[in-house]
Amino acid sequence: MIPKLPEKEHVLNEFKGICSKLDTDPEQMKDLVIYELTDGTRTCSSLNGSDAYVDGGAFILRMAHLLNAVGARNFYVLTTGRNHKIRDNYMEIMDALLKEVDIYTEFASQQNICLRFVGDLEGISHPKAGEFREQLKALEKQTSTNTGMTLFVLIDYDTEWALSSEEFKGLPGANVIVKHTKGQVNEGLWLPGKLHGNSFVYAQNASSGRNWSDRDLLHLIAASLRSMILHKGLQYGKSYQEGEAEEIQNKREKDLSLVHRQLENPFTKRVVMFSHLGPEIYEF
Repeated sequence: MIPKLPEKEHVLNEFKGICSKLDTDPEQMKDLVIYELTDGTRTCSSLNGSDAYVDGGAFILRMAHLLNAVGARNFYVLTTGRNHKIRDNYMEIMDALLKEVDIYTEFASQQNICLRFVGDLEGISHPKAGEFREQLKALEKQTSTNTGMTLFVLIDYDTEWALSSEEFKGLPGANVIVKHTKGQVNEGLWLPGKLHGNSFVYAQNASSGRNWSDRDLLHLIAASLRSMILHKGLQYGKSYQEGEAEEIQNKREKDLSLVHRQLENPFTKRVVMFSHLGPEIYEF
């Protein structure tokens, strides 16, 4: 069942206010492509088994709705990596994905969103793998003419698979990596050729649907937008104006620049990002 989703007008008004607090231009949302690496689902609530991952699916569904409402064009989300097969709960994750097919079918139709499924789908290990693959193919076809945002769902994804996939080569790039609970990205989950000019946002809290309000998610999106803007033009071809290098040196090397702001009171979420001067921590 699709959770209650906020109306677009309400989302836009909330988002503009949050962007103002972060000194961030919401008009640049069309350029933001988040690569969302979900994590922490098993350790953040009382839910067990596949139910915890269905709740994680609700987190993504709501985030996709909000991104679509504020003007994003593409969104990548990791569900499973190919190496997750060695985990003792791999089947629980796959059971959750199977349960979510009907939910995402209704959601994509309702929200005018395109769905693409990316990864080694032929290698999925589950008793209903064949049926699951056919459902995913049908869902891609069914949503292919939708005109809203495209949601790329990574299933049994692996970098080596991507390097040999002609289909993957044609996908758009991503420019902000959002990682929950752990401040790292495994080599096997990299998007080769898609992450030029990327920035990194660490979210301390797990990607659990029941633990994030819509306003929390809008803060996460706005923080990701700020991260993208902070890094625009800084990689590969950066040049410095007169006096700029000295100013950066003073702020970064001598003052040890650190931004630490509480955006909401009380706060329940924390994200960390990085500018060319130093880390930025936001709590909301």
